[in-house]
Amino acid sequence: MPTFEGCPQFCCGNGRGGDGDGDGDGDGDCCCADIVDLSVNAASADDWTHTLGVILRTGARTNAAGGFTGGGTGNKAIVGVRGGGGQPISGLQSIVFEWENIDGPMGPNAIPPELPTVVTPYLNLIVDFDPMGGGDIRVMVAATDQLNPAINAAVGTYVNDGANRFTYSWDTSQDVLIVLAPPNPVPGGVAPNVSVGPSWLENTYRWSDLVAANPQAVFVDAYPADGGLPAGAVCPPLLVVSGDSGNTTRSGKRISSLIVNSEQEWPCGDGDGDGDGDGDGDCPAVTGVLPSTLTLGGPNAVTANGTNLDQPGTWSATAPGLAGPVVVPATVIGPPIPGAVPLDIDLSNPAIVPGPGGVLTFTPSDPGCPPTSVPFTIQAA
Repeated sequence: MPTFEGCPQFCCGNGRGGDGDGDGDGDGDCCCADIVDLSVNAASADDWTHTLGVILRTGARTNAAGGFTGGGTGNKAIVGVRGGGGQPISGLQSIVFEWENIDGPMGPNAIPPELPTVVTPYLNLIVDFDPMGGGDIRVMVAATDQLNPAINAAVGTYVNDGANRFTYSWDTSQDVLIVLAPPNPVPGGVAPNVSVGPSWLENTYRWSDLVAANPQAVFVDAYPADGGLPAGAVCPPLLVVSGDSGNTTRSGKRISSLIVNSEQEWPCGDGDGDGDGDGDGDCPAVTGVLPSTLTLGGPNAVTANGTNLDQPGTWSATAPGLAGPVVVPATVIGPPIPGAVPLDIDLSNPAIVPGPGGVLTFTPSDPGCPPTSVPFTIQAA
């Protein structure tokens, strides 16, 4: 399983009574995700990982060419998450990030919806499909809302909590885009899963197909020589991005949390961990709800999966409604078991309509731990 954090522990709480970093010296010096600012031109990835997260911001300015590997003159904010280089791509299971708008447009998932914009955040993955030969380094795109709706839906899941706080996620059941494929060949000869046109921005490939056809493929720290990435820069395997090489939109996007394979990369708390001294930084993280498609009406018995869900806190849910999101009860119906909590989600409110956009949220009682959410879909009875 890839570990994109750059050190053995990272802090995701701010409990008291112990430093929680597990090194025995009592100084609370566990670390957060090891990140690097790879932004180009009038752009920045501001590191507030111990409190706010990471701020991706771009300016409304045209620049001289040269900052990008290609000829772009725009502004692109990029945060790279170090770690995971050399690890097989088969180990990656999921990536979830939450974001809020500070400035600029919010794109098609906003309430009310806005036009697509290149400044809404998305993911890049850097993979070498031929590590034992001459190298075949590719840049892949996931969790983007900027393209054809069929493409967007294939490469990510997008949830708005009703207050324009967004959760974007990707997992191995979904697809990716491969930059410049086509026209370049697809590693392993994998055929498109979704195709709406001839360009690479209009074709997606199942991740599972790419893994099966390329068992040798690994994540890499590399200079991918991609026209939309910084000239001469070695990039880590995971990038969170706002903007592109032609962007001149003023924007600020707060990436408030990032979770890879259920491991929280940020926020990191104040450095003292959860206070229990075991070094694991025990903030809860909800990573899924089974089943993820619920039936209109009630009751709906589900299992919330994740880590450290036995901590005190409150469960809540919102569901899509004709007049906007509807708050619905989420009730614990049994004792937590390791990594899971049984719940009932009541969907009997007549204002609820079928469709995507349901959100289940756990709010820990510990003020140092942030709320954590997962999406679900509602079908007609």
